Amino acid sequence: MFFQKNQQKKTREYVANSFFNEFLIQIDGYSDVGCLRENNEDAIYWGGEEKTDNKNKKETLLLVADGMGGHNAGEIASGMARDYIRTVYKYWKKAPHKELTKVFTEANLKIFRAAHRNKEYANMGTTCTALIITNDFAYCAHVGDTRLYLIRNDSIYRMTEDHTIRREIEREGFIAGDVSNSAVETSLITRTMGINKSIKVDTWTYGLPVKVNDKFLLCSDGLTDMLSDDEIKLIILNNSWETVCKKLIDKAKEKGGYDNISVIIAYLASPQNNRLL
Repeated sequence: MFFQKNQQKKTREYVANSFFNEFLIQIDGYSDVGCLRENNEDAIYWGGEEKTDNKNKKETLLLVADGMGGHNAGEIASGMARDYIRTVYKYWKKAPHKELTKVFTEANLKIFRAAHRNKEYANMGTTCTALIITNDFAYCAHVGDTRLYLIRNDSIYRMTEDHTIRREIEREGFIAGDVSNSAVETSLITRTMGINKSIKVDTWTYGLPVKVNDKFLLCSDGLTDMLSDDEIKLIILNNSWETVCKKLIDKAKEKGGYDNISVIIAYLASPQNNRLL
């Protein structure tokens, strides 16, 4: 299912359940324009694909992209990333991390060329974070400041590193990670799709072993600029998978909702349970 919502639409995405191996994957997603923006430049997608080889019976792809650029070009860039990745995904034959790197690189080049052909799309770009769940492992590819979280037991783990000036400053030790976002410029992104002809993609060479009751959250910075990791964790732990996306977005909007807000949640439930709390 893919979704890119403008400011008039308030409809929630339908919920997708899919079995593979011993997991029931429960997925929900929601994208909101926020409180101040006129257009939604985020794009989200999730879907499952049956494979014909002997290694992967089924793969599930989840993706969040956050576009930027004038004249609605950010919406074009994030939509191009989403549409290209989801379209070629079904034809993947190599290991997931190799295919993710390849398809991110190709999507980057397509956005770059489109921006140079059309003056209205000049300097458009998009962040993008994608997660593949296949058999007993998960793989991630990441560019920019959209994020992937893993919630396992009662802990939350940030599985991607922001490609921002703020993160560079943190790495050098000039500020601590718990300094509020308002104290440091956070919107300066150091790596995006479409700005340069080539791109460096962060990927997981080795799959992350997944477990029953794992929860994966993909989100744009419209959520993480408003809520701390602990706030996100508590909302996820205290709400069902059917309602948690809406709860996260509502809380971000209560705190200002300065940007578009997009979230996708994937719960790995036991097939014996038709509901995971």
